[in-house]
Order: sequence, then structure tokens, then C-alpha cells
Amino acid sequence: MSWLFQCARTSSLFKLITVGLAKEEMLRQQERYCSGVDGDVCADCFSDPALRLYVEANASAESCSFCGRKAEESIATNADEVVDLIMSGILYEWAGPEQEIPYESAEGGYLWPGIDFDEVLEQLGNPVETYDFIEAMRSATCDHTHSWYKRDYVAPHLNEGMTSDWERLVERVKFSSRYLFTLDDDKQVSPEPSRPAGTLRILEEMASRADDVDLIRTLPASRSFWRVRPHKADEHFELAADLGTLPADQSLWSNRMSPAGIPALRCRGSEDGCRRGGSGERP
Repeated sequence: MSWLFQCARTSSLFKLITVGLAKEEMLRQQERYCSGVDGDVCADCFSDPALRLYVEANASAESCSFCGRKAEESIATNADEVVDLIMSGILYEWAGPEQEIPYESAEGGYLWPGIDFDEVLEQLGNPVETYDFIEAMRSATCDHTHSWYKRDYVAPHLNEGMTSDWERLVERVKFSSRYLFTLDDDKQVSPEPSRPAGTLRILEEMASRADDVDLIRTLPASRSFWRVRPHKADEHFELAADLGTLPADQSLWSNRMSPAGIPALRCRGSEDGCRRGGSGERP
């Protein structure tokens, strides 16, 4: 095989690899609705704690291309990798019009108006603080879409749906079933087809969501709790029974923790909080 043919073959292979990588990058950008963003970005460009932690954990550059901050140690990371993280969060709740909205040429395009990228960031709590980085992302997303729509457009967002669930649950507990939930409860009709109808189903989903975000914790056996009760100056309580739950026959009134006749023990995690709570002062 001649040297000239070998060079030509190598060059062709290089072009094939280059074209393949370019197409792969193009598809990646299309999937995330955002072109590439060059430079490095530091944690100070964000208000979102998760983004700040990510940048700090992956810092590899000593200057930020967006806010101009410089240091002698690594403070910034690849901006496009942070864009990937942000866009994955956005695309969990939002999408371009072609995925969610009917198109009607007779009406001049998509049937409902969307929101722009700045409004999407606002919906997310404005996680980016530096204007130059926002502008870079805005320009990069405009290459793919100018309008954003929430996924399952006619259905509520998860937080909206769970807020509605909670309001229905409170309504039932306060004015309808109180603390009794029967099997017939599941026959109730939800105002939103995608949300659970019965009170028990609402409670099950809330428990599942709380478990998903680690709100349910197992406390160690050695953990101390505090409880106070009003008493006369010459009275002293030494037994746990004296500070514990009321007997059932003395639980005459319902309260925010339990119905009448079913006593519940209320404690606090600190002595100070317990004293203030016992005196009626908000902790």
C-alpha cells in the first residue's frame, strides 16, 4: 500500500469521525433545546444551592468567563456542563411547542402562546444571577425555540396538583369526615383526572413524595424530647405518666393534633422551644 493511499485513507477516516462527532453534538443540543455555551462559570453566578455545590465540586478554572471573578485556586467549571444540568431540570417540567401544542396553519401557527426563557427561569425561582450567563443561555436556547410550554399542558404542575390535593384534604378533615376515612372515600371524583381522588390516596402520595426527598427520618433511641405542663408552684412531677399523654377519658376536646377521645403526646426537640411553646409564644 502506497504512502499516498494510506494518507488519503487516514484523512477520509478522520473526516468520518469528525462528521459523526459533529452530528452527535448537534443531536445532543437538539434534545436539550440549547446550543453549546463556551467558557467557564463560577458558583457566584448562581443562587440555586445545588448549582453552586456542583460548580464548587467540579471547579477546574481560576477565572469566570461571565462575572469576571478571578482567584488563585480553581473557582469555575465548564459552562456547557452546567448548562446540561440546568436544561435537564427545565426539560423535566417544560418543553418546546412541537411536543405539547397542536399546530394549526389556518390559525397561523401553534394554538396557544407560550412563555419565553426568562419566564421559565422565573418559574424555577431565578437560579441564575449573572446577566451575562443568562444572556448566553437565552441566545443558545433561541436557536431551538422561542416559546416554552409546561409538559402535559392541560394538566397542572406537580406542585399545583399537590396544593389542590392538600386543600381538598383540609376541607374534608375540617368539615366532612374529620378523622374517619372509609373505603367509599375512594369513590370520590377528583376535579383533576391526573390527581388522586380519595383522601387515603392523597395521604399515600404525600407520604411517598416525602419519602422520595428524605423528609422521613429514623431518630436514634438516645434522642431526648421535652414536654411541659402548667402546674402550681408547690406541685412537682417526677413520673413520666405525670408529663405524658392525657388519659382517654380526659381527652374531651379535639385539637389540631387529635380528635376528642384519642389523646396524643406533643413534644419538642429542645427545652427552649418547649418552654416557649408552653407559654404560648411562637418558637
